[in-house]
Amino acid sequence: MIHEIHVVGKPVVGNVLVADAEYWGGTEGMSLYQWTRVKGGIRKKGDLKAIDPSKHTKFNSRLMRQLREKGIITKDDLPLTNVEDDPRCYIVTEDDVGAKFKVSITPKNVAGAVGGKFTYFDKFLFASQCSTNNNLIF
Repeated sequence: MIHEIHVVGKPVVGNVLVADAEYWGGTEGMSLYQWTRVKGGIRKKGDLKAIDPSKHTKFNSRLMRQLREKGIITKDDLPLTNVEDDPRCYIVTEDDVGAKFKVSITPKNVAGAVGGKFTYFDKFLFASQCSTNNNLIF
């Protein structure tokens, strides 16, 4: 039920990373998201959080295309969601500098069907202090 995941945004302190999943298989329900950070050989899994379709509106493809082009994403770029509460979003902190990230999604549709877990990992997704250190767009 997940065809592909893209992480949108530059992993720079203060910016937002967004997991943009290509979902299929009916209307998406409370899919589960989990961000994982690896720094200095230590893996730190974030909380497993579910999307609430009543609060977390689907990101449209036009917005995701604009954010990919922009690269640096702030909370203001996502006005229809509370970034701190949205499991698709990760806010990069000072403590994340030098870390690698991955995001895993377990899709669920509103009928209750659960798909297999799908993970996105890019060996070049390192957090940095400023955008000049890492100009990759994922």
